[in-house]
Amino acid sequence: MKSFQKVGSETIEHIYPQNPTQEYWMEKKLAPHGNAKRLANSYKNSLGNLLLLSQSKNATLQNYAFPEKRKLYREGSFSENEVAERYRTWGPNQIVKRGVSLLKFAEERWEFSFKADWGINYRDCLVLKES
Repeated sequence: MKSFQKVGSETIEHIYPQNPTQEYWMEKKLAPHGNAKRLANSYKNSLGNLLLLSQSKNATLQNYAFPEKRKLYREGSFSENEVAERYRTWGPNQIVKRGVSLLKFAEERWEFSFKADWGINYRDCLVLKES
């Protein structure tokens, strides 16, 4: 098992890149209507889109297409492996699905409930509401 010696900006990966420049990512419209830029940024910085890397390789991965990233994730941490195995494509639905999965894990691990304890829906923790 790989350990996390130093967690920082080099070990936290935005699966959908912060500054998408590659054609693969440009075709993935995170927010096709409404307040597009704010909504797209909320997906990019959402818990479901963030991935803890086992080593500093963030600069290497930054704008790779998701299929290329998946190959490299297979050689990484448990979280990287899980994303590589569970998801074939990456976009808003996958970001929310993974975020909900992480929030449910936290609830089970620390025995609390977003909904019952605070009246918070999962999606409200993950992305801005479309308006």
